[in-house]
Amino acid sequence: MNRAFVCLLVTSALTVPVAWATDAAVPVTVSPKPGLDSEDITIPRLLSYQGRLTDTDGDPVPDSTWSVQFALYQDSAGQVPFWSETQDVVTSSGLFSVLLGAVRPVRPVPASGSLYLGMKVGGEREMQPRVRLVSSPYAFLARKADTAEFARYALVRDSVDGDLAVAGELRGHGSARFGPNCAANDSFSLATGLADTANGNYSASIGGRFNSASGQGSFIGGGFRNRATQRRATILGGQTNQVSAADACVVGGVNCAVSSYGFATNSGSEVIHGNSSAFNGQTTTSANELRCGILSKAGGSFTIDHPTDPHGMILNHYFVESPEMRNVYEGEAVLDATGRAEVELPDYFSALNRSPRVQLTGVGTHEVHVAEDVTGNRFAIGGKPGTRVYWMVTGERRDVSAEAIRRVMPVEQTKTGALAGQMLDDEFLAGCMVQLEREGKAQGVDFRTAAGRQRYERMRRVLETGR
Repeated sequence: MNRAFVCLLVTSALTVPVAWATDAAVPVTVSPKPGLDSEDITIPRLLSYQGRLTDTDGDPVPDSTWSVQFALYQDSAGQVPFWSETQDVVTSSGLFSVLLGAVRPVRPVPASGSLYLGMKVGGEREMQPRVRLVSSPYAFLARKADTAEFARYALVRDSVDGDLAVAGELRGHGSARFGPNCAANDSFSLATGLADTANGNYSASIGGRFNSASGQGSFIGGGFRNRATQRRATILGGQTNQVSAADACVVGGVNCAVSSYGFATNSGSEVIHGNSSAFNGQTTTSANELRCGILSKAGGSFTIDHPTDPHGMILNHYFVESPEMRNVYEGEAVLDATGRAEVELPDYFSALNRSPRVQLTGVGTHEVHVAEDVTGNRFAIGGKPGTRVYWMVTGERRDVSAEAIRRVMPVEQTKTGALAGQMLDDEFLAGCMVQLEREGKAQGVDFRTAAGRQRYERMRRVLETGR
């Protein structure tokens, strides 16, 4: 019998992993669905291969154990394999089955799509021709998911949540990017969407287009052309927003900017002072400020530590309300020997105010009067010489902001559209009735409508039961 060997009836089934990691990448694992297995599934780097070993006459070799060297090449005639190993192959009627990579893990498969297997038995020459290894039909669904470097445009199917389309790559140091032209270049960073970048350690840009999270621990939740450039800066969405201060946040909106620790939202709001917030396109003017356009409320107060018992009590004072927006100026004067005093008001008074009103109180006498009305930024007081006079001047605001507010929020406003039938009192009570009832102070305070009471009951149930 001629002892030259031939491998016939070759069949190969490639167990190709979803992503064979490059030298710099971390191993790829897949977490199973809940209830299947608590351990991660590690994808094997093995190729399943079966064949039939015969002599040159076509007869199967005797049943035995044969030393066979397997080698993988990038072409049909190359001299140097990129992988090889030797296994003891057991034949039965010439048939055998092996797992390539059981001795030496198979290194990354070339991206060219050309993969050839060479075999030689014992000290014999390599069998010719080499066998080209090709994909099984369903492997086409993986497209270019042959290595972590080229695992782009893959389709991951999850029968629990439906189809999830993922386009991207897994990189070293725990970073990942999914989507065209995305970049995640630092440790434990994640970028998804279209041309999003996450270039800060522990940063993430999730969805949207052309967003950049470059601060360490920064986060962008979507939107368009948003920038989070400092540590733990956060933008939850919107368009062309920028956070350039650590631990600051923009919720959304357009063209908002936070350059100092703070919070902004809506359109064009800007925080330039520490620990402040900006709404309605406003810009902060001091630290520890809440800046907005119109502050509309059911009531208001200042709340401070009680001056005489700061450790044990709180002092509340309430706003004085009026159908007019009036500014208040006050002071005191002493009438001269002629029984006259001239009072100079701030130089902006007449530019800011209209319809001025003057009130006078004489100390020890009522014989005081307005000698000259407010003209420009001054007025005159007359009366008994030497009298001390306390004065108060009010003026109605005439600036453009005040005029706009009068037009959008007139003193008496008809409820139209979504406001029709809406009880503002009920909305307010729904937020504080729990405290009133708990402290026994709810007597005489009730909702205007049954719907208001029902809304409150729902809120209370959630607070008490969590559902």
